[in-house]
Amino acid sequence: MNSNIISDKMDRKTKNLFPILICTVSVLLILFGIRISILSILAFAVLSAAVIFARLENVFTIMFFLIPFANIFKMDFRGTSLFTYLQLFFVARIIIRDLRITSRFLIAWIILFILQLLGSRMSLSLLIKQAVIPLLVCGSAVLIGGMETKITISLSIGVVVSGLVASFPNLFPGLQLFLHRVIAYDLGGRFDRFTGLYSDPNYFSVVVLSTTLGILTLVNAKRIDNRWLLLCIPMLYFGVLTISKMFFFMLLVLYLIFIWQCFHTQKYRKAAMSFAVILFLMLGIVVGKIDIFNNFFQRISVVGDLSTGRIRIWKDYLAYFVTHPIHLIIGNGIGSEPLHGPAHNTLIDFLYYYGLIGTILFFRIIVRSVPRHQPITIMNGCVLLGMLFMSMSLSYLEAYDFGLLMSFGICYLLMGNHAGASVSSKIEDHLAQGEAYANQRDYSSI
Repeated sequence: MNSNIISDKMDRKTKNLFPILICTVSVLLILFGIRISILSILAFAVLSAAVIFARLENVFTIMFFLIPFANIFKMDFRGTSLFTYLQLFFVARIIIRDLRITSRFLIAWIILFILQLLGSRMSLSLLIKQAVIPLLVCGSAVLIGGMETKITISLSIGVVVSGLVASFPNLFPGLQLFLHRVIAYDLGGRFDRFTGLYSDPNYFSVVVLSTTLGILTLVNAKRIDNRWLLLCIPMLYFGVLTISKMFFFMLLVLYLIFIWQCFHTQKYRKAAMSFAVILFLMLGIVVGKIDIFNNFFQRISVVGDLSTGRIRIWKDYLAYFVTHPIHLIIGNGIGSEPLHGPAHNTLIDFLYYYGLIGTILFFRIIVRSVPRHQPITIMNGCVLLGMLFMSMSLSYLEAYDFGLLMSFGICYLLMGNHAGASVSSKIEDHLAQGEAYANQRDYSSI
């Protein structure tokens, strides 16, 4: 009996070493491939083989770890990310090997694909990216149940490592070409916002907040130990450096949700300590003793507009819909030029490009693909709801990580409210349970 237990644990550790090895090797190849392009090709070959042939839970782990590195995973800083093509292999693997697709789903997706094709202006890359999103989200929604711990830890480590790389760009020749300088304000001297390895600080901050909220949720649901909270420290530090107004607002909301979760799970001492930390930080910010937050207020005072012009842009799009009701219904097509620039609102993007018909069809496909589970609560719905809220100030429709981040939020809906679950000090124990749960899933709902 004991020998079987030891054997199972050894086998589990061996399985967990595989994604760690692949992630480590691929990131090193990607970083040095910035200067030597053949190494990027080698990284793509290794990752493609892993995505196609590896165990499903390992594939999810690898894909989520790589999200923060996608912007530098290119043959050229002006080119398309190889991560985009990797997602195609990922979707192909899901459809061919892991899912049973019903005729109802297939018909709905074909109708949506025709709408995308007609409005694509024959932009093949754009068409592929948009057509893959519902397939990726729906496939993940069915298969990802029970993997929330593994993908959250994986994405968190990816965010931390990518943030450290972006903090010391001179260590990797050529990396500066891939990094984008976004000015926060200029008062006799330029001050830039931190973007990580992303091209925009706001999109980087969404990943930071979503992953942090995921860790807090898993801790309160007793899925992981408190020591994993240490990952939140560098992530939140990088988030503060983005000087994103949305980040600071959502950071406050995040901690209020965490405190509520502590009360809900009867962790009153943790709630009191968290509340005290917030009061201490707010006091330090008010008296100007915490320099790292001063840049945020400096930016607000210089820019003067909390929405950074977004409200005016939204008004322009709404006025367009009023004067062009037919385009509100059928959309302008995914290949159309934006009205006067990006809408900075994902819902408006959907209405502008897809119209009401395409938008309803798009989300109906996704909603019907999510397996029926427990009612949405703050415990299991806060990650997805937080991401959807943040997407209302960003144009996420064409972002390369839109599908995977939606899948990340959906996996928490499938987690349910497990606040009463027993504490597991070893993350491998939970992963084994998640494996068994995923193997028992009924995939016929998609």
